[in-house]
Amino acid sequence: IFAKAAGYGNMLQAVGLFVVIQGCQIGTNIWLQNWIKVAATSTHGIGYYMGIYTTLIIIFMGLMFCASYKILVMACVQAADRLHSKLLTSILRMPMNFFDTTPIGRILNRFSSDIFSIDEMICWTFFDMFLFGTSVIGSLVVIATTTPIFLAIVPPVFVIYVLVMSYYIAASRAFKRIESVARSPMYQHFSETLSGVSTIRVVGCSQRFIDENASRSDDSSNAHFVWAMGNRWLN
Repeated sequence: IFAKAAGYGNMLQAVGLFVVIQGCQIGTNIWLQNWIKVAATSTHGIGYYMGIYTTLIIIFMGLMFCASYKILVMACVQAADRLHSKLLTSILRMPMNFFDTTPIGRILNRFSSDIFSIDEMICWTFFDMFLFGTSVIGSLVVIATTTPIFLAIVPPVFVIYVLVMSYYIAASRAFKRIESVARSPMYQHFSETLSGVSTIRVVGCSQRFIDENASRSDDSSNAHFVWAMGNRWLN
C-alpha cells in the first residue's frame, strides 16, 4: 500500500540508485586494494590514485544524497499526502452511525499515531531496506567471486532467518495491535476531559479524571513497552 502511494516509479528509481551506490562502494574498495598492491612498483604518483579514490567517494556521497532525497522527500511525502487524503476522505464520507458506534479515541489514534508511523517509521524502514538489502546482495556477489565455497552456508542461514522472521512477525503484529487498542482509550479520555474541563472543575472531579488519565496512560505505556521489547528481541 505504501509503495503504491509513493509511486512505483519512485521506488524503482530508488532501487536503481542504491544498486549504483553499492557498485560504487565496491569499486572504491577494489581501487583502494589495488592501490595498496601496486604502491611500491607503480609509475603513477600518489596524486593519481588519490584523485580517483576521491572522485569515487564524491560520486558515492552524491548518489547517497540523491537516493535519500528520492525516498525521504519525494516518495515518502507523496505517500503520506495520498494516504492521509484517502483516510480523511473515507472518514468524511462515513454515515452518522459510524461516529455513534466508533470511539473518538480510535479515530484520533488513526490520525495521530498511525499517520506518524507512515510519515516517519515506514519511510526510514524503506530506506534501510533498500540500503542494507543492496549491501547484503553486493557483499554476497563479492564473496561469491572470491570465495565461492562460502555460498554453501547461505541457504541454511537464509532458511533460519526466514523462520525467525516468521515467528517474530506474528508476535510483532499482535503486540502492535495491542498497543494501538490500548492507546485509543487514552486519546478518548483526553478528548472528553478537554471538552468538559469546566464541568469537571465545577463538580470537583479533577482528581478522579487525573487518576483515570494516569491509569490509561500506564496501560498504553505497558503495551508500548511490550512491543518495543519484541523489536529488541529480534535485534
